[in-house]
Amino acid sequence: MSATIKQVAARAGVSSATVSKYLNGVPLKDKNQAAVRAAIREMGYTRNTMARGLRTKRSMTVGAVIFEFSNPYSATVMSEIENYISGHGYGIIVCESKTDASAQREKINFLLNKLVDGLIICPVGLTDEDLRAIPVPVVCIDQLADARACDYILGGNAAASFEATEHLIAFGHRDIGIICGPAELYTARERLAGVLAAHEKYGVRLRDEYIVTTGYEVESGYKAARKLIETANRPTAIFATNHHLTLGAVIALNEANINIPDDISFIGFDYLELANAVRPNLSIVVQPVAQIGVTAAEMLLGKMTGQKSGFDIIELPLNFIRQKSVKRIIGTGDEL
Repeated sequence: MSATIKQVAARAGVSSATVSKYLNGVPLKDKNQAAVRAAIREMGYTRNTMARGLRTKRSMTVGAVIFEFSNPYSATVMSEIENYISGHGYGIIVCESKTDASAQREKINFLLNKLVDGLIICPVGLTDEDLRAIPVPVVCIDQLADARACDYILGGNAAASFEATEHLIAFGHRDIGIICGPAELYTARERLAGVLAAHEKYGVRLRDEYIVTTGYEVESGYKAARKLIETANRPTAIFATNHHLTLGAVIALNEANINIPDDISFIGFDYLELANAVRPNLSIVVQPVAQIGVTAAEMLLGKMTGQKSGFDIIELPLNFIRQKSVKRIIGTGDEL
């Protein structure tokens, strides 16, 4: 037979009210929260979620809609979210929508029909009206929708892309190929904006044929890199602005027997494992994935428990890691 809340409270050395707050997702002092969590695990406490939901009109479940399960970025963010909210008595249902706006709306409706208490979304094609129509608290990750209808966790994509491109220009590169994601995605637009801003600041012309816009798939990165290396005036450097695009581009360069950085300098995005596995190690832009997940979970929990009001937009800085994949071109303007 499962332990009672009173017994859990006694084991944790707190009041029954404190245990109830924990089970309802209300933040506690770190010491009390750890004690209650440990007591629940030790005593095997379980509760009748269905009966409780009928009584409180809360399911203690969060819904999430991401682009794809296979993306390590999405998987890590969701893992951090699940770890955080499970520590506050919540479960999570995760759905995949790709970058299809209609599929995303369907998945959101599916989750709402499951009576989730809140949603975490990587939005695509959602309008202010769409977001305001959602009857539960919402936190959006990565993509900024049309208006401020919910909380947002964003990365400093433009600034990081600017820094990566500036690094290439500082090393003398003037013919830089850019592999970009879909133009309808906020992150893709921001990353391209950073690249363009760096070219503009330093008076470097970015040729149209050096900008390849494509989907966020490995095959897309492969084809984009092939297109760049097959141009008549091949770029001296390539910047791939997504995890899958980075992997696809590296495969294409290896297949064509193009050495990094001797033949083409290269900067990737969000694939630190690959960056450190290949030789030479790749320079790469890295997102604060764990921080994004935890921050999103904290914001949503605050809204669901009434601890937070209003709408916030939090932008977290990305990290550009300089390694060995960019070659200095002598005599072409090394100094900025």
